[in-house]
Amino acid sequence: MAEADAEKMQTLRFNYRNLPDVALVHTAVTAQGESSIYNLAATYGGGRGIDVLSIDVDGLDYHLLSSLKGHPDLKPAWFLFASCFSY
Repeated sequence: MAEADAEKMQTLRFNYRNLPDVALVHTAVTAQGESSIYNLAATYGGGRGIDVLSIDVDGLDYHLLSSLKGHPDLKPAWFLFASCFSY
């Protein structure tokens, strides 16, 4: 699980403290580079892949999802997206 906000990250660490199989990473997810979904999964996934991919990033959803096209070995079984129609 990746979170850019330090305060929210602190809450996540507390909430997931008894779940050692959940990787918590304090970073902003990017479409490419070190903090891409693919690289985060490779680094912290323990070789297991991703069962559920949930994206809630206000505007970058498409770019993050599109970044997986070049990585056919990363195939989440489920995708969850947050949406807001109040714009």
